[in-house]
Amino acid sequence: MANIYISGDNGCKQPPDVFSNGVFYQDNPVGHVFPLFLLQIVLIVFTSHAIHLVLRPLKQPRVVSYMIGGILLGPTFPYLLTRAFTLFHYTFAFGGAAPKYEDIKAGYLDVVFRDEGVSLLRTAAYLGLDLHFFMICVKTNPRQMLQFGKKAFVIAVSAVVVPLFILSQMKSLFKVQRGVVIEGIGSRLALDYVSMAVSMTTFPVVADILSELRLLNTELGRLTIAASMINDIGTSACLIIRTFVRRCLRMQLSFLEAAQKMTGYVILIVLLVFVFDPWARWIVSRTPKGGRVWEGHILMIMLAACAMGAFSDAFLLSHWEGPVYMGLLMPDGPPLGTALVDRANFVPTELLLPLIFLNAGRWIDFTMINHPTVFVGLVLYMFAGYAAKVLAVMVPAIYWNISVRNAAMLGLMLNFNGLGQIASYMTYADQHSVKAVRVVPITLTLFSLSIVFGHDSPLPQCIHYSSLVSKSMNANVLLLPQAYVAAILSCMTMTVISSTLVAIFYDPLNARHVMGCRTLQHLEPQAEFRLVASLLDEEPVALLLDLVEASRGNEQSPMCVYVLHLTEIMGRATSSLIAHKNKKGSIDTRQMDRLHRVFINYEQLREGMVVVQPFTAISPYKTMHHDICSLVIEKNVHLVIVPFPRKEPGANVEVHQAARSIIPNVLSQAPCSVGILVHHPITGFGQTVPLQYRYHIKILFWGGADDREALSFGARMARHVAVTAVVLRFLPAVDLEMDEDLLQDEDLFNEFKTEHAENERVAVEEVAVSDVEEAVAVIRYMEKDYDLVIVGRRQAWNSLLSEGMDDWSESPELGVVGDILASSEFANSSFSVLVVHQYV
Repeated sequence: MANIYISGDNGCKQPPDVFSNGVFYQDNPVGHVFPLFLLQIVLIVFTSHAIHLVLRPLKQPRVVSYMIGGILLGPTFPYLLTRAFTLFHYTFAFGGAAPKYEDIKAGYLDVVFRDEGVSLLRTAAYLGLDLHFFMICVKTNPRQMLQFGKKAFVIAVSAVVVPLFILSQMKSLFKVQRGVVIEGIGSRLALDYVSMAVSMTTFPVVADILSELRLLNTELGRLTIAASMINDIGTSACLIIRTFVRRCLRMQLSFLEAAQKMTGYVILIVLLVFVFDPWARWIVSRTPKGGRVWEGHILMIMLAACAMGAFSDAFLLSHWEGPVYMGLLMPDGPPLGTALVDRANFVPTELLLPLIFLNAGRWIDFTMINHPTVFVGLVLYMFAGYAAKVLAVMVPAIYWNISVRNAAMLGLMLNFNGLGQIASYMTYADQHSVKAVRVVPITLTLFSLSIVFGHDSPLPQCIHYSSLVSKSMNANVLLLPQAYVAAILSCMTMTVISSTLVAIFYDPLNARHVMGCRTLQHLEPQAEFRLVASLLDEEPVALLLDLVEASRGNEQSPMCVYVLHLTEIMGRATSSLIAHKNKKGSIDTRQMDRLHRVFINYEQLREGMVVVQPFTAISPYKTMHHDICSLVIEKNVHLVIVPFPRKEPGANVEVHQAARSIIPNVLSQAPCSVGILVHHPITGFGQTVPLQYRYHIKILFWGGADDREALSFGARMARHVAVTAVVLRFLPAVDLEMDEDLLQDEDLFNEFKTEHAENERVAVEEVAVSDVEEAVAVIRYMEKDYDLVIVGRRQAWNSLLSEGMDDWSESPELGVVGDILASSEFANSSFSVLVVHQYV
């Protein structure tokens, strides 16, 4: 397809040269297609990123920056420029007339949006749109729609049906002229299309914004994603069926003739199911685990996506359908999904996709608002739909025991707008643009023109400007310019309001009231002990298994272990928390990995004493603490263990950095005690606890809340028949004045000695130190034949260690003593270190 260039009655002209001869040959570079296209890319990408840097502290997503950038680079820029010139003209009393907006606008649009460059701009923009949709669908797992069952389905249906019904009742507020045109808006069908755009929720937009707000892997974020997927796919299917039926009725086709129009979809299904799906699975099977997908496969898949776009444009109702369906069929995650996203996503997403917003902005002209009352009425009409959507979502959400506040946040999340709505409004406005004429292949001319212009006769390939204008001003007009401006501004404003309110008022970790004390110190000896063991890789599995075995204490104390494997999200659009065991105890082994099976084997070995619940969290490193803390809140956990690998030769640097980024957030936000397990890099692990199990621990006690929690955990371990414990208490060389904190230390320590007075496997030592050097020396020269050293993260306020040692700490999240034990001085020691932080 190519653009038509019209010049009076001379017919069609040949397109101008693509490249410029250069300014030194008196040639205007931007008068040619290629340099103009590059200029357009630079303008929209640079402007939108600059705006995003300003809006980022305000928690605004990138799509808002793209929208504002597109608006500013359209006719808005010459309008602002005219105002500035006029102000300077009258301020400094320049002679002559003030510059006119029409002149500046004409000159600006003639440079940035020349007729010769608009065709390439639109083509590249829609290519970026197709490939972006393809990439989003590659990262999407359609099965996630089923995760929340009928709850997500009812919420999604309510979010569409209720706003549509309310807006349909409000259409009578607008004045209809001659039964076909709404004054100041456009076609009588315009409000129907606007209502559908308001009611629909575009899944890729919602996923991107939630990811930027770091809410993608929260419970409410996952429910939003599931509901948006159902909403998006359902409304798209209904629109396709509705459009197809209307076109068939308009063309007065018989049943057989209408069935022939569906041939394209039959061919598409055959290609996807019997060609592309087996091909993608063959590529996955040919790629070794952890290996790199061959570049040729990536190239061929991208070519296939482009070919599906051409096929869809020729035989289906929209050019994006083929790439979308093909992307949904691709396996998400590694190796293929990850490879596609890593190696083929940058150019279409970062360079071509912003052109959609530039193309949308070239029609936004605030001087075209000729009916202010109608303009404001359309804005209020759309916001009434947004408000109805929030209320429609809140009702079923509250029915499913979601709090009123979170239900409102869910409604706001489903009101996130972006690329889907922009593309819809642009399509409606494009039918009004007199510069959107295309030449179509002769085999499609009759069909396409009969739909667009409403007649059966073929038109000449070159259409006169006045003929096009006369046709665009009849009933085929969908959105007039001022209605288009109102729709885009309402869409952008709703996204700004929703994202701001969600960022301010939704905190997934403080959204629910935490009941009771989540500490080991306050846990009754015979009460169930609930522990979350989080792992980034397989290295600490053996150490955690030994720690869990020691933690179960005696046989009268039940224990539940939630094993959470943290996996970085790769090649997926949404995070997920997968439970591998249902409420009935049945285990789903399809997505379980080796470390889960080790703990399941341990549960079978300790049947009746320990229950293991395996989970997998797939999310970005920066939000993994949400998965941990959400599980802690949901399961009413007392202690969460987070591994901290020592930074030694052979250690996984990526895992070390990830652990260091996760731990501070867990310490500050987890509503329970936290244990940081400092361990050496280990290769391989056993399948279960050895039969001749022996475990030696040492507890360092100064005093304070964290040390009391460490002593309470050690006391529980000491009840195990195979655990040997030594408690080393540090005392000041001079007597201190008793306060409440010291009294609690004395009471707990005396309770420990009383409980284990007859236990030959427990020993208590006390050492007096007068300064920080003596305390550090005792730590450095203590025996190293232990399996685990337990220490509090923070010692009592009067501890000698607090004097100047914080400044020398390499890992402040471990505290002073924990940092010393994790330092290179203890690199040759065999013991691990558990740094305990008490929840207060």
